Amino acid sequence: MSDATGTSTAASAAVAERVPQHFTLEAPSFTASSGAWRTTQRANGTRLRVARGGAERGNLVWADLPEPLVKGATYRLKLDWTPRTSSPVINLHLRNASTGRFKVIGQIDVPDRNARTRLDTLFFRAPESGLSQFMLGALHFTGLGRGALVRSIEIEEMPAGSAPVSSGAPVQGGFASQAKILALKDHARQVRSHAHARTPDGVSGARARMIFHAHAVEKGLSRSNARLGFGKIAVPGLAKEMNAWLAAGRSLDDSFLQSSAAVMKTYFDRHREKKFDVQHFRDLFSAQAQELIDTCTHEEGGVLPAQKVREIVLASNEDRSFLDVMYGRRSVREFTREPVSDEDIAAAVQIAMQAPSVCNRQGGRVHQFSDPRVIKSVLDIQGGFSGYEMPPRLLLITADLDAFLFAAERNQPYVDGGLFMMSVLLGLTHMGLGSCSLNTAMGAQKDAAIRKIIDIPDHEVFIAFVAVGHYDEQVLVPRSKRTEIDQVLTRHEKG
Repeated sequence: MSDATGTSTAASAAVAERVPQHFTLEAPSFTASSGAWRTTQRANGTRLRVARGGAERGNLVWADLPEPLVKGATYRLKLDWTPRTSSPVINLHLRNASTGRFKVIGQIDVPDRNARTRLDTLFFRAPESGLSQFMLGALHFTGLGRGALVRSIEIEEMPAGSAPVSSGAPVQGGFASQAKILALKDHARQVRSHAHARTPDGVSGARARMIFHAHAVEKGLSRSNARLGFGKIAVPGLAKEMNAWLAAGRSLDDSFLQSSAAVMKTYFDRHREKKFDVQHFRDLFSAQAQELIDTCTHEEGGVLPAQKVREIVLASNEDRSFLDVMYGRRSVREFTREPVSDEDIAAAVQIAMQAPSVCNRQGGRVHQFSDPRVIKSVLDIQGGFSGYEMPPRLLLITADLDAFLFAAERNQPYVDGGLFMMSVLLGLTHMGLGSCSLNTAMGAQKDAAIRKIIDIPDHEVFIAFVAVGHYDEQVLVPRSKRTEIDQVLTRHEKG
C-alpha cells in the first residue's frame, strides 16, 4: 500500500515539474500517404498540391512534431499558411505515427478563398496519447490551385482552463459550422480582453472597475430611504481600485478617478452630517486616496436632483425637437461635396455619450476616418456600400471589452454598443448631417483584414460602420416601412 502511494506521489510530482510543450515548425517537411499529394520545399514555406482526382478520403499528408502531445493537455495551434480550396471548411488532424490512427482537432472556415496570407488559431485538447504528427486530408482541398502553402506551424501548451477548446469532433459545413467557429473566436477575444484589462496597459479596464463600484455607491446615495452604513461590497471594491490606480502612478486628473473621489466625498460627508461612524470604510483608502477624496472639487460624481442638468449641454446651430430628430433620421447613401466639420461630428458623439450603459461603464468608442483611400479599402471589405461614391467621413462604432467585467456580460458589449450607435445616428441627425449605418456582420477573415488596415485594438469589438456627410434634402432614400405597433408591443395583463 505504501509503495503504491509513493509511486503515485512521485508520478504526480513528475507531471507537475514537466515543462509545457512549445515548438514551431518553419517550412515544415511533409510526408504523403500516396501520390495524390505533391510536396515542394520553398524559401517561404512548403507547397502542398493535390493532384487531379486526388481529393479523396484516405489521401493524407503529415508533418512530424518534435514529440508526442500529452493526453488531456490543452494546446494552441497557430497555422501560418495560404490554403487554396473551393471547400468552405478544412478539418485539421493529429496523427499517431506508430498506429496511423488520427483524430480531428478542429475545423477552419474558408470564407475568402483568394486570401494571400492567413494566420489561423485553434485551441484543442489532445484526445489521446501518441499523437505526434500534424495532418491534412486531400478530401478538403478541391477546385483550382487545390492545396496549401504552409509557412509555419506553432503548437503551444496552455495552462488548464485558459482557452476555449474544440470538441475534437468533425462539424458539418454551413451555418452550424460557421456559427460555432465564430462563437469560439468571440469567446477567445473575450478571454484575452479580460486578461488585458488587468495588465498595466489595461487602463480602460481599471476605469471600468472603478466606475462599477462608484456607481453602486451612487445608487445607494440616490435612495430616498438610504440606509446609513451601506456599501459593504462597493466601498471596499472602490478603495481597492483607487488605491491600485494611485499606486501605479496613473494620472490624478483622470475623470473616472476624480468622479470616484467625488462619490466617496459625498458618501463620507453625508455620514458625517448624520453622525454615523464609517471610519472602518475610510481606513480602507490609502493616505493618497484619502487626500484626493478630502480635497476633491470635482462635481461630476455623487447625486443630484433629476431636474438638474448633469453636464453642460452643447450648443447647436438649430433647435430641433426630439420628434423632428427621431422621425427625420434617414439612411442616406449619397452625399454632397460640402466639407464635414470635425466639430459637428464631435458634437454628435458628445450627444451620444448620454446613452445609458451597464453600471455607467461607457464602453462605446468611435473611430473617425477621412482618408478616401482608407475609407474605400475598408468599405470594399465590408461590402455594403457598393454602387455609391465613397462618403466624406466614415465612423466605426466599437465596444471596448475591457469595460465588461463578468462572463455573464457576454452580450452586453453589443447591447451597450447598439444603444450608443443609435445615439450617434441621432446626434448626427441633430447636427444636420446625413448618415447610414453599415453592419459588421462578417466572418473572422474580414474582421482581421479590416483591423490590419485601421489598427483597431483586439479588445474592441465592431458594432457598425457609419457613413457620414452632408446631403441634398431632395435625394432619394428607401421608404423602409416600419411594421405595425401590434407586431412589436405585447401587453401582458395580470392573470
